Amino acid sequence: MSIFHDLVRFMLSFNMKLQYNDTIMSISKLICAIPVILLLLISQTAYSSSDINIVTTIKPLHGLVSAVVAGTNAKATLLIPANKSPHNYNLKPTDMRQLSRANVIFWTGTDIEAFMYNALGNPRIADKAINFSGLSGLTLLPRKALEGVCPNCKDKNDKHAENMQDIDPHYWLDPHNAIVMIDAISKTLCKLDPENIKIYTKNSLTAKTRLINLNKELSARLATVKNVPFLVIHNAYQYLQNRYSLNYLGAIVVNPGIGLSAKRLQKITAVVKARRPVCIFQEPQINSKVIANIQKQAGYDLYTATLDPLGVDLANDQESYFMMMHNLAKNIQSCLIKDPDHSN
Repeated sequence: MSIFHDLVRFMLSFNMKLQYNDTIMSISKLICAIPVILLLLISQTAYSSSDINIVTTIKPLHGLVSAVVAGTNAKATLLIPANKSPHNYNLKPTDMRQLSRANVIFWTGTDIEAFMYNALGNPRIADKAINFSGLSGLTLLPRKALEGVCPNCKDKNDKHAENMQDIDPHYWLDPHNAIVMIDAISKTLCKLDPENIKIYTKNSLTAKTRLINLNKELSARLATVKNVPFLVIHNAYQYLQNRYSLNYLGAIVVNPGIGLSAKRLQKITAVVKARRPVCIFQEPQINSKVIANIQKQAGYDLYTATLDPLGVDLANDQESYFMMMHNLAKNIQSCLIKDPDHSN
């Protein structure tokens, strides 16, 4: 009733000379107009509530979030450019402002995004940051299992080593884990923006169905080369190796932000000569000059190809995660298939 009284007073203040009958008529018209006015106000409020600002740290997370928010006003922003490695990224003042203004922040965890330590000291950021590595239901593999060429290597120069957990942080490269992440994204956004709950739920179901099919497609493609040995420059592919039973020998670099010691290079060269991997996979985010040295010392045709676990050249949209995974499988197969002696 207070809204009605205010509207009446507003109207009468501009028409004090109305006759009684005219006033009654005007009030009657106003009463009829009130539902329309309120509907307009409510509609405007609903639109504003759906304009959720989401920040994702890396592109694979951005792709999954984009798949869930498609068709809503929610905005997903990528914090780290895809051509930058999250291992040695440093936050800029603009990044901090972006994190502070977000409604929710999705990130992978401190094992790969050590730059978030300082950001999480700000309560305005920490209170809305969701660390995917803590999700229940994820398949997490131990970090030590991926050091195939140097099981006990620890880099004393890595200032973040003491804060690292004993897990491999590249868990998004398993489609089964991506399904768990989709569920968490959908659940979070449904709470923040209940007016779009039907869209988020429908999108998450669609994304999970696509991830199930993606897993089948990758399994069929990689089965043709699963026995072919290979090395990678960066220890990011254990989840692919584990999910699809690939013959992964190990990684050249423990941490992309730290240089390769002569001692480790000798060990890697010895493994190459003994195990004769068909390919070494490099990455666009990492300087790979060391690969040429290893190729020179191998003494046989050691092929190289590029794997991109972040999707550098892909658009920032709802297709990027699926495209990234397809590209990884295609590039692995196309390189390993070059040696018929190791193929099935």
